[in-house]
Amino acid sequence: MTSAVRFAMLLALLAVSGCDRPEVDQIAQHSLIGMSKPKILACLGEPSRRARVGFEEVWTFPIGEMRTEGGPFALGLNAYSAPSNLSRLCNVKIVIDRYGVSQVAYSGPGDTALPLGQMCIFPAQRCVER
Repeated sequence: MTSAVRFAMLLALLAVSGCDRPEVDQIAQHSLIGMSKPKILACLGEPSRRARVGFEEVWTFPIGEMRTEGGPFALGLNAYSAPSNLSRLCNVKIVIDRYGVSQVAYSGPGDTALPLGQMCIFPAQRCVER
């Protein structure tokens, strides 16, 4: 068996093994929408920042970690983004209206946009298990 065939088999195995696990963002978007303020406080703690925008509040939690979408197979996606020795932390922003959480959004350090190919991973499971 050639090394190219072994590499292709490894890629196929990795692709299949990751299919049955939902992404953290899918869990957050599905489970946190509609959650009340007290439940968000119980599972994520006190936000570092609160802002009122019209009838909504935006709570910022600096609890995320930036990860590259596609993992090691996404080589070259971030060729022009910030060097990896800079902060890998990201912000999770919970938008709350009178009915509960209406949106989950993400930003980089200093409320910058996430670099191309980056996603923000945070411990959403803490909220799902409640």
